[in-house]
Amino acid sequence: MTYNYKVDRDYLLDAFIRYVKVDTTAKEDVTSVPSSPGQMELGKMIAADFKKLGITDVEQDKHGYVVARVKGNVKAPAIGFIAHLDTSHECVADKVNPIIHKNYKTSDIKLPKNSLVIKVSDFPELKEKEGKTIITTDGSTLLGGDDKCGVAINMEVAKFLVNDKDFKHGDVLFIFTPDEEIGHGAELLDIKKLNAAAAYTLDGEGHAMMCEETFSADQMICHFTGRDIHPGQAKDKMINSIRIASRFIEKHPLNERPETTEKRDGFIHPVKIDGGTKETKLTCIIRDFSTEKLKDRVERMKTLAQTVAKEFKGEVRIEIKEQYRNMKLELDKDPRVVGYIKDAFEMTGIKPVFGLARGGTDGSRLSYRGLLTPDLAIGCYGVHSNGEWVVLEEMEETAQIVRNLIRRWGEN
Repeated sequence: MTYNYKVDRDYLLDAFIRYVKVDTTAKEDVTSVPSSPGQMELGKMIAADFKKLGITDVEQDKHGYVVARVKGNVKAPAIGFIAHLDTSHECVADKVNPIIHKNYKTSDIKLPKNSLVIKVSDFPELKEKEGKTIITTDGSTLLGGDDKCGVAINMEVAKFLVNDKDFKHGDVLFIFTPDEEIGHGAELLDIKKLNAAAAYTLDGEGHAMMCEETFSADQMICHFTGRDIHPGQAKDKMINSIRIASRFIEKHPLNERPETTEKRDGFIHPVKIDGGTKETKLTCIIRDFSTEKLKDRVERMKTLAQTVAKEFKGEVRIEIKEQYRNMKLELDKDPRVVGYIKDAFEMTGIKPVFGLARGGTDGSRLSYRGLLTPDLAIGCYGVHSNGEWVVLEEMEETAQIVRNLIRRWGEN
């Protein structure tokens, strides 16, 4: 049976527009949580919005985590919905100027600033958005749909639960985490206090998609050491560590680079290099959906780094840091968590697409910490860029799926 509930589009849009105007850019080199003051500011806005809805069981802790609980009206497991407060540090997100394109006609979208054009050739999905409402920036900043779409959807669903007294549900938690974009969003969340059977991140690109798989991920840091000497007397004496690092990067297999991989392919990706002739530090991220294949790739890269260092008569010290693991390995332990998503799609009248997250989410870490947490798409595209765009109707669609997911757990 299909269940469709009214979604308050005006409230959803207004909340989204207000939230994207708060600069919540995560800061990579900051050790405090949250890493930027805007995340605390947005959290305070969200807490205030919950109280305006009459939801008083809401708390923002010293690290910026916001948790609101809507008490259930039937005996059923508690579940949570998670969105992150921060936005990517890869683009400026200060003074965001959202532009609403109503009744979109299939064509390139020209933005006012920086001669930026969102092209149909780059985003073939635009061909399917005829007549929809699309939200962009003016081209000068990030929009922040990742993940303020999820934040706004959470708020609209909370409003629905407060107003529809006949809707049967267990306890529903709305959870907002800081610093997801720099890998810290799940670290300090008090899972025991939540006491939830499962949670779902609202953080996926596209629409009608659920994700139960992420990469398994490690970070590899290579400290290459050479020998410095005045370049005028360097013959047969100098060992340039920058050249060692460069040769290592050059020798990465062509078919194991982000630029040449897709779908279930893994990769090795240098992300940061710093140093001089004597010492160079190179940071790489290594990814694969198979943890065993990840381990194999790590060992091959360690051997390659050692071989290149020896070739130059230099040295290398290697650090390997585990980042996260494919959450499917944990999700399979409780079939309800993903199975109820499938039911919720059917109850909404939508055929789900099962996607792969070629990255990590808060759900990866949370699932391994004991809170099983797959991901749902939220209607955003071109994330982490000034050409980001969001489809309002697809945010509504996710809000419907969330309602039916809550209903399904309430029937348990």
